[in-house]
Amino acid sequence: VTRDAFIKYWIDGNMLTMDTASQIYSILRQQGCKYLRQTDFKPVLDELLATHPGLEFLRTTCEFQERYAETVIYRIFYYI
Repeated sequence: VTRDAFIKYWIDGNMLTMDTASQIYSILRQQGCKYLRQTDFKPVLDELLATHPGLEFLRTTCEFQERYAETVIYRIFYYI
């Protein structure tokens, strides 16, 4: 995503007028959906697993990465 595309999305979507929870909801949900699905969290968790230094130990084992991501998604999804 380019900087200009992000700024356009942020301004056109009135993101500055939303609270944090509404911003996250708007960013994560699929276009046209009025709810979040567990799969909507997957890209965020994939990026977190790839870049977070504290999770480096999981990088060599894809199966553990998948289980970790599932666990985090379930906890977030059912906490909300």
